[in-house]
Amino acid sequence: MRHKLLTTALTLLLLFSILSTVSAEERVTLHFAHVGADSTNFSTESDCGGVNAGVVWHLVLNQLDPGTETQTLHAVFQNAGHLEVVGRSVGNGSLQHFYVGTPDDDILLEAYVDVTGQSRTPKLLLSHVCHKDQKDEEKKDDDKEKEKDDDKKKEKDVPPEDLKVDPDDKKDIPKDRVIDEERELPQTAGTCSKLIPFSIILAAGGLLLKTRKY
Repeated sequence: MRHKLLTTALTLLLLFSILSTVSAEERVTLHFAHVGADSTNFSTESDCGGVNAGVVWHLVLNQLDPGTETQTLHAVFQNAGHLEVVGRSVGNGSLQHFYVGTPDDDILLEAYVDVTGQSRTPKLLLSHVCHKDQKDEEKKDDDKEKEKDDDKKKEKDVPPEDLKVDPDDKKDIPKDRVIDEERELPQTAGTCSKLIPFSIILAAGGLLLKTRKY
């Protein structure tokens, strides 16, 4: 009898210890200020998280215990209904991001995440919404800026046209070329000036000879 009681007591203690180690599940609901958020007037950004949808809702679950596994978000919309997405952990798992896509503008009625084993108090917030047409417009603007930068780069890479030199204007001709051209000019002016007096002397001598003969 005592043996049975001892066995029962040990079994109960073991069950109690197992149950005490099992952490209770906690439901983290959407921050009350973001309940009923309308995508037509909520804060918008171009970060769609790679989700291809008409409207992307970016929610953040923070203040988790380090090492927390990725969680599943449950979101209920007025038109899109109930949607589920798996989070993306950042760093040590204490922060997780959720990107939920809806076909068009909608109203977020409810969102929650069921987590276990938390010693802290997690919070679920709606960060922003991203519209596909807004993202496309920003992408077009980025492409235009890139084209402008490419055009400027091409202009810098094009070599300047050769300078056209006026043959009569020696200002654009290098000094060494001007000197060479002056050296190539014929030296006839100085030679003629030296021959004139010599011709006169010869003529005068010829006249003297003729006068003596007569």
